[in-house]
Amino acid sequence: NNILSFFSPILMLMVCVFFVKQEALALFDD
Repeated sequence: NNILSFFSPILMLMVCVFFVKQEALALFDD
């Protein structure tokens, strides 16, 4: 399962970036 071990951190990073972006949009949306 090399593909899974390669894509798992990338997927987690994308999810983290997505949530941070949502938080930033909510923060700057006065």
